Amino acid sequence: MVAAGIFLMARVYPILTTDALMVMTVVGTITMFLGAFSAIMQSDIKKMLAYSTISQLGVMVVGLGVGAMNAAIFHLLTHAFFKAGLFLSAGAVIHHAHHEQDMRKMGGFRKEIPIVYYSHLICACALVGIPLFSGFMSKDAILIGAFEWASKHQEQYYYAVPVIALLTTGMTAFYMTRQIYLVYFERDDNPLRMIADNAVSAYKSVAKQIGSIVKVEDDVQPSDDEGGLFEFLKKLGNFELPLVVMAIASTGFVFSTNPLVAEHGWFAEIFPLAESKYYWVAYVAFLVAFLGILLSYIFVEEEVQKVDFEITEPQNALAKFGFHNFYLDKLYYSLFIHTLTGKYQTAEDGSQVKVSKGLMDYVKRLDTLIFDRIVNGIADFILILADINYWIERNIIDSFVDFFAWLIAKIGFYTRYIQNGKAQSYLIGIFIGVILLIVTLISFG
Repeated sequence: MVAAGIFLMARVYPILTTDALMVMTVVGTITMFLGAFSAIMQSDIKKMLAYSTISQLGVMVVGLGVGAMNAAIFHLLTHAFFKAGLFLSAGAVIHHAHHEQDMRKMGGFRKEIPIVYYSHLICACALVGIPLFSGFMSKDAILIGAFEWASKHQEQYYYAVPVIALLTTGMTAFYMTRQIYLVYFERDDNPLRMIADNAVSAYKSVAKQIGSIVKVEDDVQPSDDEGGLFEFLKKLGNFELPLVVMAIASTGFVFSTNPLVAEHGWFAEIFPLAESKYYWVAYVAFLVAFLGILLSYIFVEEEVQKVDFEITEPQNALAKFGFHNFYLDKLYYSLFIHTLTGKYQTAEDGSQVKVSKGLMDYVKRLDTLIFDRIVNGIADFILILADINYWIERNIIDSFVDFFAWLIAKIGFYTRYIQNGKAQSYLIGIFIGVILLIVTLISFG
C-alpha cells in the first residue's frame, strides 16, 4: 500500500499540471518534516520507524513535485530494502527483549545479537544517507533535484523546500543515531569510538582475507574458527538471514559500481537521472547528517542519565506535540469519529460506555422513526394485498375450476353407459338422435 501510492502518482505524472505538482511539493515538504519531528520524540522502536516511513514518503512526494520523478522512484526502490531491514531488525530486537518495545529499557544488545546490530546499522546508514550506501544516492538525487527546481524560480522562498529537506536529513540522522544508541550500546559506551574501532577492525579483517587469497601457502591449514561464506550462512538463524540480505541490498554497490555516483548505475540506465550543477548538495547533506549524529549523541547521552520509566511521554510542550503526532489522531477522532459515532469511555470493568451521541445515532433514530415505518407500512400493505389475492384464488378461481372439473366428470360418468357394446342401446341412441334432428329441422324450417 505504501509503494502503491507513490507508484500511482509516478504513473500519472505526465498528466499532472503545474499547480498539482506544486500542491504535491508543499504537502510532501510538510509531511517529511512533521514525520521526522514525530520520530525524534518516540521511544517505541516500531513507532519511530513508522514515522520515519511517513517522512521518507514525503521525500518521495517532494521528488515527484519538483520534477525529479526518476529520483523519487529510485528512492522508493532503495527505501524498500533498508526500511524492510530496519523493521525486521526491530522485530528481532523485540523478540530478543521479550516483547519489550520501549527503547529506553534496552541497551547492550550489540554483543548479544551482533548480526542484528550490524544489519540494523547498515540499513540505518542507508536511511541517513551515508556515502557508500544506497540512500546516499537516491535521497541526495531528490535533494539535488529540489535545488535545481528552486533555482528555476525567481522567488527565493522556493528554496524553503530543499532547505527543509536538508534539515530533515539531519533530523533523520538524529533519531536513527538515538535508536542505535539506546538499543545496542551500553549507557556508558562511546558509540562514535566503537563505530570507528569496528570500522578499523572490519578493514583489517577484509585486508587479512584478501592477503590470504593473494598469498597461498600449502602448509597452512585453516583453523576451526575460520569458515567460508557458506559456513557463515549456515550459522544464520531465521531472524538473521533476511537481515543480512536486506543489509547487502542497502549498500550502494548493489545499484552502481561507483556507490558515490548514481548516474553510473544500472537503475540510471533504465530511468535516467539528470546531472546537475548542484552535485555539491550531496556532500552538504552528508555534513548535515553527520551534525545530526553528533547532536544526537550529545542529547541522548544526557537523556539516558535522567530517564524516568514512569513517564511514558515527554513533558516539554513542543516535544509532547510531536510525540502525539501533532494531535492529528485526536483531531481526526474529534472531527470525524466522535462526530459520527459518538464518544466512548472505558469503564472500570474494561467495557466501552457511550457518553455522548454522534451523528450516526440521530441518523439511526431518523431511520427508525421515518424510513423503517415507511418500509414496514409498504410491507404490511403488500401482505394485505397478498391475503386478498390468496382468498380470491382459493374461493373464486379454484372453485370455478373445480366446478368445471366436476361437471366434466359427471358428463363422462353418465355418457359412458351408452358405450356398453349392446346393439339395442345403439339403436335407441340412433332413434333419439333422428327424433332430435327432425324436431330441430321443423323448428328452424
